[in-house]
Amino acid sequence: MIKAVSALLIVGIAVLIVSAGTLFLTQSRLDDLPANPVNKLVVAEKKNLEEVEALARNGIFAGAVIAGVSGLAIAWINFRGR
Repeated sequence: MIKAVSALLIVGIAVLIVSAGTLFLTQSRLDDLPANPVNKLVVAEKKNLEEVEALARNGIFAGAVIAGVSGLAIAWINFRGR
């Protein structure tokens, strides 16, 4: 049981790290783009980057929830075992 919860904790931390990195890279690329682009390709890129940014924010939330719940489960299992 403790191995499964520990594995879930590791997955949650990995999701958190990947999402934070994606958010950082997406925001840095969005800062490079003009505020009011005229070119259709730049408009499409900006729209896609904004969608990726929203996805990364949701990934950070999901990773934090998974890691938090797993950490609490590990603490509860260890406390119950004593």
